[in-house]
Amino acid sequence: MMYLQRTEPTGSIGLIIISLVLAVILTLLPLPEWAIWLRPAWLLMVLLYWTFSSQGMVGMGSAWFLGICLDVLNGTLLGEHALALTLAVFVAIKLQNSLRLSTWLSQGILLVGCVFIYQLILFCVQGFIAGPLVNWRFWLVPLTSMLFWPWIYFILRDCQYRWTGSRS
Repeated sequence: MMYLQRTEPTGSIGLIIISLVLAVILTLLPLPEWAIWLRPAWLLMVLLYWTFSSQGMVGMGSAWFLGICLDVLNGTLLGEHALALTLAVFVAIKLQNSLRLSTWLSQGILLVGCVFIYQLILFCVQGFIAGPLVNWRFWLVPLTSMLFWPWIYFILRDCQYRWTGSRS
């Protein structure tokens, strides 16, 4: 009798959950007024890392669930972050499959586009609710996320190696 084997080590689900919870905490941490616009898209970066490296364990369903959680914890319109995260992860999955991205640099380039899509959706939803947002600093998030992506990538990859004992 033939049995299907998991392609991911069983211990990695704990690391995925811990890293996603830490990303939500970093997203919700209060910052000084001048630094609010410089906050990277922590949750989206961690979601994209696991989307790229977990072989299907993290995807659009995870993005939607975490987006709903972020909406509830942030007190924003229910579904705002869920829509933005889900569409950004969808675009990343579609582009990753067609381009076969593998290096952290190529994933970083894709990350900037996904964070831009994420911010654009938030911009549109908030524009429909409260009127157009005219602060140009709103668009700094993709740049700060791009600067933090190598750190996120290498830290999570090393944690994944130590947790599971294998490189992906």
